[in-house]
Amino acid sequence: MNIQSVNTVSKTFAPRINKQVAQQPKKVAGLTNDIFQRSCEVTNPIKTYNAPAPSFTGAFGTWTYRRLPSSTQAVIDKAYENMKQKYGKDVESITFDADEFSPKNEYRLKATLKGDESHSEFYDEKANKLGEEDVTMYSKKGNVYKIVKNIDYRNNTTTKVRSELDNFGRMVVTDEVRIVRDKNNKVIRKEMMTHSPVTGAYDQKYVYPNGTEEVISTARKTKENGKEIIQKDMKSLDGTRTQYKLEQDNKGNKSLKYKITDKNGNVLMNLNKTMQKLSENKVRSTNGDKSYDVTFEENKITIEEKGKEPTEIKISDGSMFSKGLNIEGNRSEMLDLMKKLPAEQLIALGDTVKTLNGLSKDECMMYPTKKQIDTINDVFSVLHETGHAIDYRHSNMVMGNVADIGSDYNLRRIYTQERENFDAAYPNAQRNHVGYFIKQANHYDGKWGGLSEVIAETNALRDSYTTEMSLAPRVQYLQQHYPRTIAYINGRLENYKG
Repeated sequence: MNIQSVNTVSKTFAPRINKQVAQQPKKVAGLTNDIFQRSCEVTNPIKTYNAPAPSFTGAFGTWTYRRLPSSTQAVIDKAYENMKQKYGKDVESITFDADEFSPKNEYRLKATLKGDESHSEFYDEKANKLGEEDVTMYSKKGNVYKIVKNIDYRNNTTTKVRSELDNFGRMVVTDEVRIVRDKNNKVIRKEMMTHSPVTGAYDQKYVYPNGTEEVISTARKTKENGKEIIQKDMKSLDGTRTQYKLEQDNKGNKSLKYKITDKNGNVLMNLNKTMQKLSENKVRSTNGDKSYDVTFEENKITIEEKGKEPTEIKISDGSMFSKGLNIEGNRSEMLDLMKKLPAEQLIALGDTVKTLNGLSKDECMMYPTKKQIDTINDVFSVLHETGHAIDYRHSNMVMGNVADIGSDYNLRRIYTQERENFDAAYPNAQRNHVGYFIKQANHYDGKWGGLSEVIAETNALRDSYTTEMSLAPRVQYLQQHYPRTIAYINGRLENYKG
């Protein structure tokens, strides 16, 4: 979620990389100046030292930073010299800074090399080396690839992540192997993630030394009718189990079963949903024992639930005095997109959004005070932005951006527990998959910006699945390792009017 002065929220898609630029090696600057400098003062060549300064008190209160012990500083200085000597003229810069995922406890010494390559070393404040990571780039037959190799000394794991630059300029993870060893360096298991036949979903499994396999996630297409089936059975680090099954065809019919159970057998979330296309302008959606018939007309959407008064969402015709949901941009695509949304999501959209703006390119945004969503013709994207709209529904031009769900103390506590568990068990190779959700520094919306994105993503996952491979790793890791956060958010989303 990107809250700026223009009150924008949330960019759903990953940044693009120019394929031609990615294939061009950078000019080597070399290191001629070893003076520690703040990053804002640096040009080329550089050695950036962002170690914290002591606390001080100013007009606006006390600002607290921590200075590294001199013994730690000596180790970092030595590591810096070793990097400079090892990589020589290939070095463009060497930086030392707090790690963006765990800025209070971890530090990163990074040598940026020519050709978008790098070598990083991770330390705690006592100069214990926590891990190392190498990033290399190469091109083959016109394709650009990135290899990330990570050694996590804390947990005795090694990881290799291979990514490929797609036609849209995004790095897409093609496969990942993580090897977990015991204290005697014997392999406990191999965690393997590869592309599935279903776009947006991975096959993931654990392979044990005796040859047995544990399937974590699998996705397939049926030969008969092309139906897509995504199925997962996975546990988080505290033993919380997620059981997930999505079936959908290309006619607009789908069923979703999504259950989260804690290690003591307590059910935290249990979704059972369906959507059925009855005709060109009528669909039926269910959520548990609730059933809705939705009828689409040129100027309104009528939602009928048995035993209750119909809900009507008026559609503005775009004229000055017309009332209702305003459809801008690709109007026909947006009207068609709404036919793919379940009734409860349509109701939420009508409650929290004034303008739905259809885009031809993936720059999805939500503007809290304007009550506007910019989206492409994609169910997952519009539901992600609707999640933001629900969370920020109390925002206005007077109050500014006001988060409702995101400010929930209990949610923040649960999210922090799962994030800290994940940070302790996984290095940056995996943290980067969900960086949009968990960065504690350098996140565009601050410390709790990641949680805001988890809220939006949870809303999308309650009724859909991504079809964008650049988003697939974050969905996979979020579902497995943040189930209690997802379950709590689901409860708030289902009862957002309460």
